[in-house]
Amino acid sequence: MAVAATKTAPRASVTEQQQHKVLPPISRRYRKRRGVILARTVFCILAMVSLLGYIGLYAQVTIYGYKRAELVKNMRQVEMENQALKAEIQTLSSPERLAEVASATGMTPGSDVVYISTHGDVKVARAD
Repeated sequence: MAVAATKTAPRASVTEQQQHKVLPPISRRYRKRRGVILARTVFCILAMVSLLGYIGLYAQVTIYGYKRAELVKNMRQVEMENQALKAEIQTLSSPERLAEVASATGMTPGSDVVYISTHGDVKVARAD
């Protein structure tokens, strides 16, 4: 006959006093203090992130302000150059100056002036 024998591991005998030594009870005061500390930590982290975000946005606004001021300065400078060029064009294209330049190069006014009118006398046709 075969006899089946089972072997079990020896049980660790843990008394009630040893359990209290392993896991001490957590007091209400300690749990409440831990919750307050956690809440304060989360609040401080949120405040710091908000502050850093505000500083970043303020820096971007400042940078854009400097860029805008520089662009306005460049625009005014270009407008002044444009006005100076328009004044130069006016002086260079005046009839008196053109007459002086023409006479200096040997041109003379024409004796026979012919005016051509394009009112209704001339008809323009399209060539195909």
